[in-house]
Amino acid sequence: MPVSFAQLCIGKAYTRKDLADLWGYASYHAIGRGVVTPSGTPCIILFVQREKRSTDAQYEDRLVDGVLHWEGEEGHGNDIRILAAQQMGEEIHLFYRDLHIQPFTYHGRIQLTSHRMMTDRPSQFTFRVGCA
Repeated sequence: MPVSFAQLCIGKAYTRKDLADLWGYASYHAIGRGVVTPSGTPCIILFVQREKRSTDAQYEDRLVDGVLHWEGEEGHGNDIRILAAQQMGEEIHLFYRDLHIQPFTYHGRIQLTSHRMMTDRPSQFTFRVGCA
């Protein structure tokens, strides 16, 4: 079943369990990563948390004045897909929270505005938030 964003409201908070139930996943673990690429849906979903727990990878991610500054994955697994998303007709959607104990706020579609590819550490991406 493809993931749909039609029932989501920008600015509303959702837990992973809320989203898993809405999208028909058996468990929230299916969307438990920071980058989710649901099969059958041309989209990339970013679950971004500003303040990391000590056991989490310490990415430098922040949302300031409608701009998301985001470090990609340590293994660079989705870097190329994120760079090619617009050309490939894929949307990138953002769920953001400050602390791990909070639900994620849905920010809708975001648009890549710049990037810096790295090999020895996570690549750096900048997105415009609130682009429709």
